[in-house]
Amino acid sequence: MIQKEVADRLVAEPGKDNSGAITYGIRYYTYAERIIEVPRTSFFPSPEVDSTVIKMDVLGKPAIKVKDEELFFKVIKLAFMQKRKTLLNALSNGNILGNKQQVEKMLQELGFDTKIRGERLTLEEFGKIADYIKLTK
Repeated sequence: MIQKEVADRLVAEPGKDNSGAITYGIRYYTYAERIIEVPRTSFFPSPEVDSTVIKMDVLGKPAIKVKDEELFFKVIKLAFMQKRKTLLNALSNGNILGNKQQVEKMLQELGFDTKIRGERLTLEEFGKIADYIKLTK
């Protein structure tokens, strides 16, 4: 049982509303689902927040295969450190591939809109970006 707002992020689908960096880490290693909402009025004294019970099934292997897990999570972290920036700017500022033109070239080669934000990517799309960077560097 955890705070409802945290549960919302943990069980969110990557690339959809409420997703955050933690969403991708959870989805990479587990399948998380909401079991039941627990209103604050269920407790005495009543806390300031509602709660949610979630269930997390650990996967036998990661949800996707990537060439470098550390790099994969670094790309996700950079994308969410500056959430309101485009992925192009977030990755460029993080100097993960080189200059902005190199990041733009990568996004175009992978078929991404250069104005996309990291919060709209799927787990698989982050994997493609990390694998591209791994093979390019």
